Amino acid sequence: MKEMLGGCCVCADENGCYGIQEVPEGEWLCAKCHVAANSYTNGEVKRNGPLSNGVGHIEARCELCPFGYGALKRTEQKGWAHVICALYIPEVRFGDVHSMDPVILSDVPMERFEKLCYICANAGDSRAAQMGACMSCNKSGCKVNVVAVLLF
Repeated sequence: MKEMLGGCCVCADENGCYGIQEVPEGEWLCAKCHVAANSYTNGEVKRNGPLSNGVGHIEARCELCPFGYGALKRTEQKGWAHVICALYIPEVRFGDVHSMDPVILSDVPMERFEKLCYICANAGDSRAAQMGACMSCNKSGCKVNVVAVLLF
């Protein structure tokens, strides 16, 4: 049975969608909030803008889209990626398919990062339109490219 998990930032995911095989007892933190809660500076926990649950905050952005909110996983280069973005870019792999950790981006061709996101561009956000790896529409003749997270 799938259960919704929550307990940190703005994340609420089904456990299977985030690579959690067993629903943990007690508080659950996504990878980003876990890193924030356990980041140390000079031996002391560093708290950057505590959230409502007291967990610290770190700046993070998905390497596959322009956004940093939601459930992020670590990449093999210690960056961040949404699981949903990773699942829809065919060249992305997971180091462990069950835990979905880490997200491996090394096979994603640069052409994906050079395409402009149609949705971001039409919303007037030219900066966001140039960030991330776009997937192309598979309809014959369609030339629209979008970042995966905007489709859900």
